[in-house]
Amino acid sequence: MSSVNLQQWIQHPEKLDRDSLYELRNLLVRYPYFQTLRLLYLKNLYILHDISFGTELRKAVLYVTDRRKLFELIEGERFTLYPRKKEASQVDELAEELLSIER
Repeated sequence: MSSVNLQQWIQHPEKLDRDSLYELRNLLVRYPYFQTLRLLYLKNLYILHDISFGTELRKAVLYVTDRRKLFELIEGERFTLYPRKKEASQVDELAEELLSIER
């Protein structure tokens, strides 16, 4: 495996396949604390619907420092967060409450 492959997988995780799974698994044996490798390995397992995904996900939670990155990588395509819109009436009510408290 070369750094070019690793960079390509980071930029295009949809290119992960059975061959990349084998390479990533071997690299994780050598470098178990390499967070990027672990994230790519999990994404690869997820793409291939591998049976060991659940077990590896539980392990990865211990190694990954930011679980939001893990969530975005695995489930990010299915979930989109939108800021909550406050209606004008709610804002007016809050303003009135604050003014009444100050008096």
